[in-house]
Amino acid sequence: MSDLNFWNLTEIQMQMILWGTIAVLAAIVELNTFALVSLWFVIGGIASFVAAYFNVPFLWQFAIFVLTSGIIGIIMIPYVKKRNSNYTPTNTDSLIGREGMTESELNVVTGSGRVMLDGQSWAAKSVTGVNVPAKTVVVVERIEGVTLFVRPK
Repeated sequence: MSDLNFWNLTEIQMQMILWGTIAVLAAIVELNTFALVSLWFVIGGIASFVAAYFNVPFLWQFAIFVLTSGIIGIIMIPYVKKRNSNYTPTNTDSLIGREGMTESELNVVTGSGRVMLDGQSWAAKSVTGVNVPAKTVVVVERIEGVTLFVRPK
């Protein structure tokens, strides 16, 4: 048998696992978004992990997590705003608010349908939750990938 018994973990070990898990999950979220929305939780989790290692009481660990995450978040806000202000609109962004004509029915069950817009045929879906018949004038609400999300005019 193994010498490692997960059911006999000490309180300190359980707290370290908790804070380590929070830090790792926040890191996974950050690595998948690159939006700098959870980096401060990674740092807060690491700080609380270290506090748990040194047997700091749990309420203090929690306070360290909240304060560290909050301070890092406040410090990062100007950087995040500056980083996000450099957004460059794409050509497809100019299609939002424009009118097109459905070539085929926009079926909400199958998610199928096409819209003709500026001489180009686009895959399209209805944002209203109801089917939109062919030859209906629609307005583009948003674009995800190569799919227009539209509503009838």
